[in-house]
Amino acid sequence: MFALLFVAVGYLLGSLPVGYFISLWRGVNIQKVGSHSAGATNVARTLGWRYGILVILGDMAKSFLLVVGAGLATHS
Repeated sequence: MFALLFVAVGYLLGSLPVGYFISLWRGVNIQKVGSHSAGATNVARTLGWRYGILVILGDMAKSFLLVVGAGLATHS
């Protein structure tokens, strides 16, 4: 039961484009500049390396939260 829940949550978290949201926060539609990708490289090239690092950390946080949540849910 938990497996299906975490598959669904993982899919939903993975579909959130952190780079897109960070670029919109800065007033730029990242899908219209540079390589048209919402990835960290395009964000870093367009907005600066600090925002690229934020995208990487945001993407890592999505995975980390899911793994920690799954671990806590299955060890209780």
